[in-house]
Amino acid sequence: LGMPLSDADIKGLLKEFDEDGNGVLDVDEFATVATRLDVDAGKVARRALKLRFAIAVTLVFLVFFAIVAAYILAIDGLDAVYFTVVTLTTVGLGDITPTPVARAPLTIPIFIALGLVALVIGSLTERIEMGKEDHEESNESDESDESEEPPPTKPIGTPRHSDREIAPRSSQSIDLEAA
Repeated sequence: LGMPLSDADIKGLLKEFDEDGNGVLDVDEFATVATRLDVDAGKVARRALKLRFAIAVTLVFLVFFAIVAAYILAIDGLDAVYFTVVTLTTVGLGDITPTPVARAPLTIPIFIALGLVALVIGSLTERIEMGKEDHEESNESDESDESEEPPPTKPIGTPRHSDREIAPRSSQSIDLEAA
């Protein structure tokens, strides 16, 4: 759901929404929970997918870079992985150094890999920050719930923009010229 839930929250959701009483929310029951809690499932999925994609692309590129480094530097696979990690983390210990001829072909993948590592770090940071915001919102709502009655749950299928009631139009007309 993209929000922190305590064990008590989960038990409450199961008690309220588990229609068949089996202790597990099936797809329809989960959809009901997400609708009632006004969860933006797309936002939650995009956040998780962005991080997974960034990690997957980075790992694939690291393997590719290790293969290229092994070929260009004529070193074995384990040394190529070591060289790749040391190079891309900008540690650069200097125990494996490319020859002047090999430096040019290895420079371009280094810049690409550094960009990918930055993408992973940025995605991870965004996910952590969003988690903190969700947790703070949850704490704020818990504090307000203690002093006020909880708002009524929306019926299933109610659009998000209908959070406020719209007053019916008055049958009386207003004479703007007289005002």
